[in-house]
Amino acid sequence: WQMRTNRDLLISGAFMAWAIFLKLICGAFLAVMVVALLMRRGSDRRARLVNVLALIAAFVVADGAWTLRNALVNHRFAPLSNGWFLGEGVDPYVDLARMVMAMGGDVVYWERPDADLRWFNMGAAKDSLGHPIPNARPARIPEWWATQGCPMDTLERIAVANLQRQDTNVATGDRDRASSEVMRLCTRCREAFIAERPFEHQVKARLRLLKLFVVQPGTPYHFRTTFDRMPLHVKAVKLANMLLYILVIVSAVVGSMIFLIRPTDGIQRLLAALFVCGVLVIPFVIRYTEGRYMAPVWPLALLIVAALFSRAHRNKPNPTPRP
Repeated sequence: WQMRTNRDLLISGAFMAWAIFLKLICGAFLAVMVVALLMRRGSDRRARLVNVLALIAAFVVADGAWTLRNALVNHRFAPLSNGWFLGEGVDPYVDLARMVMAMGGDVVYWERPDADLRWFNMGAAKDSLGHPIPNARPARIPEWWATQGCPMDTLERIAVANLQRQDTNVATGDRDRASSEVMRLCTRCREAFIAERPFEHQVKARLRLLKLFVVQPGTPYHFRTTFDRMPLHVKAVKLANMLLYILVIVSAVVGSMIFLIRPTDGIQRLLAALFVCGVLVIPFVIRYTEGRYMAPVWPLALLIVAALFSRAHRNKPNPTPRP
């Protein structure tokens, strides 16, 4: 039995390593599974450690080879990736995004027309002469984003400079200076916000990001036309997808709370822990709330919903047969 368990864990670990290289967020799932194995009852410490080694073996080998490659090629210690944010200090979008994420804002401007980053004129349209136009539907940014080190007029300067750097009719040198100003001011504002508003940065911003990540229509890429302009059949499809998303997410949240508080078996508790981790790690750790990062969580949500309704059906008493 122990040999079969370790073999299954080796196979599972190989699939987990593959998933992590496809999407780094799956590394959080591997960490949860390691903790679950270490906390498992009914086996001694040595058996649990062997189980953990079997689970992580494939990832350790693959990531070890990749880390060695990065050290030889890039001359730096970089497991899996060279960093979460590539292009800081070079690409103004990266510095803008880091600032807005630190404040708890929405940076996915290409997906949502009211994203906070649109207030800073990201993704501005151009007129017939090629001049960028200030965004017409920017979200009103919260007043608590302003600090002594970065008052509201400085945030407005960032928006103006970001618009100027997108104007191809402006001389290259002026555009470069506008880009440098955007990056410099964004770094200053982010550092000021973190230093002056620690509660907002650590708590309030994360809760705002959690809302952005979870409260969504569930169909971000397929329906770019506004709802009032959609034909009736497209409206029906969109509403059906929204309803499905709401039902699955709400049921998964309820089910995960039940399985964590009153588990009937270890698999249900593990599923709940994986789901909660997948939902929280994006807004609480990475802070990048693009809808596609819900994809690794969705299968877990479906499994929890299936287990929840299966459990409710099993617990339902059988009706008394009529004579």
